[in-house]
Amino acid sequence: MLPLTLGLINGLLEVFGTLPYANALINALLESMYECFNGLLQLVQYTTSKGPTFIAQELADGGKFKDMFYLLAPFFDPTIKNEWIHGDCHHLNDNDREALKQQIESVILEELLSIQQSKAPIARSVEPLPPQPVDQKRPKLLSYKASVVEKAPAVVKSPREEITHYLSCTDILDPEAFWYKYKRTYPLLFELYLKVLCVVASGSLVERVFSVAGILFRPRRSRMSAKVLSVLVFLKCNIDIFQVFCRVLLFCSIVF
Repeated sequence: MLPLTLGLINGLLEVFGTLPYANALINALLESMYECFNGLLQLVQYTTSKGPTFIAQELADGGKFKDMFYLLAPFFDPTIKNEWIHGDCHHLNDNDREALKQQIESVILEELLSIQQSKAPIARSVEPLPPQPVDQKRPKLLSYKASVVEKAPAVVKSPREEITHYLSCTDILDPEAFWYKYKRTYPLLFELYLKVLCVVASGSLVERVFSVAGILFRPRRSRMSAKVLSVLVFLKCNIDIFQVFCRVLLFCSIVF
């Protein structure tokens, strides 16, 4: 979701000022995205000198997409990993991009260490059983099953080795197919993947805003100001809440 949002904003900023009849629409769309995804953009320290000014709002953790989850989610897409930092974070310099990359990897490393500790076996003092004599002349029932069920133990990697090996992997698959294939190769990363991408992030909210703005901003309305367009888009996208509010007011006026 974060790479998609940054990509849309960068695309709008590239055409801003080059289409005279669409400047109001582009400006309104940028302001709407800055408002909806304020916390998301704060995670990457977003700033811009072109178009409407981005103002960082005071938000609690988790408010308006201000959650570390959105920084970790792209990492588990093998087609993206951390490449989006260099491809979409145009507002950052090379040092800041590298610092953001290190921050994401350090958070993932902490989560992997936590998973590893939770799975560590509890040490117990158990006295070993004395060896039992085996009668070679009388084979055990279904003794051949041991050779079928027993598997070679998987190579245990440290959390840091899993991250390094995953970043160097060149197998390009969609996330679901990739992690199903490599869940034994990266067991700790696979568990964290299940937590982070248990629900696929969707950009339907942004797409809905674009669709509504396209319907409202017709060629015959090209002189519409950005403020009017913003209000109309807001009312259209929140018409259900507005209708409920009107019903409550009507009910209160009748009762009281």
